[in-house]
Amino acid sequence: AAPPRRLASLRVTPADPIYQARAAEDLAWEEGWRLAPVFTQRLAGEAAMTNRVRTGDPRRSAIETFAARGPFARVALFAGDGEDEAEAWLRAGGSRTLDVVEASAQRLTRLRERLAGYGERVRLQQQDLNFLTLPRQHYDAVLGGSGVFRLLNLEYVFDEIAQALRPNGLCGLVSYIGERRHAFTAARLALVNAALAEVPARFRLDAGRGIEAADPAAIAPFRAVRSDEILTAARARFEVVEEQLDGRLFPLFLYLDVAGLEREEPALLERLLQRERALAADPAATPCTAFLVVRRR
Repeated sequence: AAPPRRLASLRVTPADPIYQARAAEDLAWEEGWRLAPVFTQRLAGEAAMTNRVRTGDPRRSAIETFAARGPFARVALFAGDGEDEAEAWLRAGGSRTLDVVEASAQRLTRLRERLAGYGERVRLQQQDLNFLTLPRQHYDAVLGGSGVFRLLNLEYVFDEIAQALRPNGLCGLVSYIGERRHAFTAARLALVNAALAEVPARFRLDAGRGIEAADPAAIAPFRAVRSDEILTAARARFEVVEEQLDGRLFPLFLYLDVAGLEREEPALLERLLQRERALAADPAATPCTAFLVVRRR
C-alpha cells in the first residue's frame, strides 16, 4: 500500500507493530461480538427515542435527514459498524452511487449480500480506516457511521475527507462523542440512575444493579478510544452546517424496554424524553451523541 499522506497528523502509523497487533485484536473482538444479539435488540429499541430527540419523528433517522439534503451523485460511507447505515442511506435515495469503505472483511461479505439488490450502485472497499484513502475532489458527500468513535487518526481521516469532497461538499457524522472508553463520570451516572429509578422493574434491563461505567478490559481496544475529541477535530477542519448534540441521559435507554414502555407506560416514556430535552439547558449535563453536518471550507 502507498504510504499515507500528512504523516504529521498521524497518531499511529501502518508500520507500528503495536498498533497492528491492537488493530487485529480490535477487529477480532468486534467481529466475535457482532454487537451481540441482546445489545443489537437494545439499539433497535433505543432508535425510536433517539430519532424523536433529533428529528421529532420516531421513524425518521439522522441518516435520512442528511440524505434529504441531496440528492447527491457520489457518496462514500465509512465506519458503518451498525451494518444498516448503507441500506438506510440507499433506501432514502441519498445518492446515485455509494462507496462503502470498511476494515472488516467479514462485514463486507455480509454487506455484499445485504446490498445485492442495489447492484452497481454500490461499491465495497476494504481499508484500514485509520489510514483512509479517498480520491481527490470525487464525492458530493461523505457519511461517517457509528464506528467513527473507534478511530485513532481522527485528524488524518478528517483531512482525507476534506480533500475527497468536491467544492461545498458535505460530511455527515452520527457518532458517540461521550467519555472515552465509556468511562462515564459520576455526574452522568447520578443523572442516569436517578431517571432509571423511576422506571418499574419490569421495564428495566439492568437486573436491578443500576448503570455503571464500562470495564475497559471488557470492551474492544479501540472502542471510544478518542470519542471526546471527535467534535473538536471536525470543527477545526470544516464549516459547521448543522450540529445536534444529545444523549445527556446516555446510556439510559439502552437499559430500558422501550417498546414495553410505549405500550404500557407512554406517559412515563414521555417524561423521560422531556427530561432528556430539559438537560440540554444544563451545562453540567454533557452530551454523549451527536449528529453533525459540516461543509468543506
